[in-house]
Amino acid sequence: MLISTSQLGSISVGSQITGFSFRLYNGNLTGFPASTATWADYTVNMGVGVALGSQSTTFASNFVGAPTLVRSGALVVNAGAYTAGATGTTPNPFGPSITFNTPYTYTGGNLLIEIRHTGSNILNGTTDFLDALPTTVTGYGTDFWSATATGNTATVWSGQ
Repeated sequence: MLISTSQLGSISVGSQITGFSFRLYNGNLTGFPASTATWADYTVNMGVGVALGSQSTTFASNFVGAPTLVRSGALVVNAGAYTAGATGTTPNPFGPSITFNTPYTYTGGNLLIEIRHTGSNILNGTTDFLDALPTTVTGYGTDFWSATATGNTATVWSGQ
């Protein structure tokens, strides 16, 4: 996920980022997950990202400099942790924080977050937990961007 500096709100240079949280897209009307989900290996790298519009299909090329490993290890998400039911312009509430093993010190610029995992015990090959906003959402490509690939060791993505 590549996030423009304009979308980082109160995060200023020198801020310590200790975790993040997701919420279900407004179109999701069912909570997630249906039962407790466990990812045996859930790794997060963070760093300064390239300018939006300059993204590469090679994941590593989207970092400006070396990324920082901020989280590694198992991740457990309790059943129903991400609630749904909002409609219209009201967003669904954020779920629990995914905390980091090591805080990330924001040094300025666009923020790039790389998430890698080995899959969970309940998703059976789906990527529900990793779906980003649709490419039709206002701001996609100018304020934020995301790409996905299959496999924990993927080096490139094939497009949205």
